Amino acid sequence: MKIKVVHFPILLLFIISPITNSNPLNYSFSIKNLEEFSPGKNFDLNSESNKQVQLIEESGENKIIHFTKKYGLSSLDVYLHLQNNLIDQTFVRFPQHLLHDFILDELQKTYLKQQRFQRFNKTGIYRWENVLTFHLQYEAHCSITCFPLYLWWGRASSNSLGMMEKMKAHMKKN
Repeated sequence: MKIKVVHFPILLLFIISPITNSNPLNYSFSIKNLEEFSPGKNFDLNSESNKQVQLIEESGENKIIHFTKKYGLSSLDVYLHLQNNLIDQTFVRFPQHLLHDFILDELQKTYLKQQRFQRFNKTGIYRWENVLTFHLQYEAHCSITCFPLYLWWGRASSNSLGMMEKMKAHMKKN
């Protein structure tokens, strides 16, 4: 009776494959990392961790601020509209090396399928309405691959267009 010998390289491949499986930091986006900036949460401008905050606009109790949040190997531009130190609207600009599929998948896992989708040229706008008393809008653009542009969310009573235009104008300056 002959016994077949398994080649060593094939055996080594089966042993090493599970060990080398890793999830790159840049592609492990989770909406949970941004929950601290969701509408209705308190934001303390005087906190030690918020020393890098840039005030963009202030009128009475309304403030628009900007800061950078480190995430994995990259950073996110975060803009907040505050009313009496409560977050009214959040605008997050994603780095373009993140892939649209990962972010959209994460949003759909968290908030289910969007209520509205619009496409203009190569840009897609996804909108969730009345999710936990706020609206959510995500925009992505496609060329060779699709990449995320921004995520906006605010309370249902918020004026989203004015806020998004102010933030987009500020991003163009920087």
